[in-house]
Amino acid sequence: TTTTTTTNPTIWGLKAFVDELPVLPVLTPASSTQLGGDEYVVAMQETTTQIHSSLPPTVVWTYGGQVLPVIEAWRNRPTTIHFHNDLRDISLPHAPLRSTHFLTVDTSLDGTLATGSTPITVPHLHGGNTPASSDGHPDYAFKPGENRTFVYPNDQSAALLWIHDHAMGLTRLNVYMGLAAVYVLRDESEASFGLPTNEHELVLVLQDRTLSTDGSGDLSYPSAWQPTFRGKLTLVNGKALPFKTVQRALYRLRILNGANAKHFSLTLGTQDGASIRELPMSLIGRDQGLLERPVSMQTIDIAPGQRMDILVNFGNLSLSQSDAAVHLYSQGTPVCRFVVASAPASVVSGVVPRIPVLLRAFQPLALTANTTTTRVFPLLKL
Repeated sequence: TTTTTTTNPTIWGLKAFVDELPVLPVLTPASSTQLGGDEYVVAMQETTTQIHSSLPPTVVWTYGGQVLPVIEAWRNRPTTIHFHNDLRDISLPHAPLRSTHFLTVDTSLDGTLATGSTPITVPHLHGGNTPASSDGHPDYAFKPGENRTFVYPNDQSAALLWIHDHAMGLTRLNVYMGLAAVYVLRDESEASFGLPTNEHELVLVLQDRTLSTDGSGDLSYPSAWQPTFRGKLTLVNGKALPFKTVQRALYRLRILNGANAKHFSLTLGTQDGASIRELPMSLIGRDQGLLERPVSMQTIDIAPGQRMDILVNFGNLSLSQSDAAVHLYSQGTPVCRFVVASAPASVVSGVVPRIPVLLRAFQPLALTANTTTTRVFPLLKL
């Protein structure tokens, strides 16, 4: 339900656009060497966060004690991460290691038949060209108090990847609790295009959550496995209905769908009476990096686990619109507000980012004359 009688409408029973969009924290390597790459120590930890300023704190699980941390890496420079399952029950004195999951576990599933409700975890670099030993196989999950070291060679093109839990029988619950991180892989080729950087490059992680009806602020999830579950709230960078002040400039929005099952159909636009005046978006990249050339889009559909890389020019708005509000809509409901400053953005070093005409070149796969085998793979929904 959406009430739009004021500049801060009520959506899902919450006053919208009163909390600032979090800038996701970038993790600092524990050590770095020119030849050995970057090394991190990351603990999986239980903490609390405030999804909305009017709601009580919500217990979540994190990588490194921070909601949706970012790891930045460079092509062909290895990243080593020492993961420690340090999930503790912070509701108990001295916060002992957890022996049971925060959410109810369906122990009839493969994986949990053997481990029960123990919160086993194993991280997986989604989209990464990763050796088997560091790929986060679901059966290689480890218990609270245990450690694993993964090495990511980063021998692939620049792209927005992400780390999420992958434990057999528990992936949906662990990811829902918050075990997700952003992995930004860069390379010199991408840097040569002069795309927006720093404060003009925003990572937006979309997630869905439902809170318990008892007013505790706790997350709620079905106790028995079901094929799909869609939360009532849409979070952007861990916040419900946030706002972000932006300059009149070109921005790079790097969007990740971190939901378990929910698809998002996204548009950017301004409210024009009862209708939405859409703002053009240029799609420049997807899951495995940059496209060959930008594609102009009005709506972008993004499935769970997918990433979309878009350019948006907030400077195209009429300068007569003081502090214009541009909204990110999902299926017609605003989920984030961008407050566009009235003054034009200042130019740094005389360089104004522009939408490139061409990006990276691709060598298409060619069918050879001796291609004779046709295989059919039926996809069945359980």
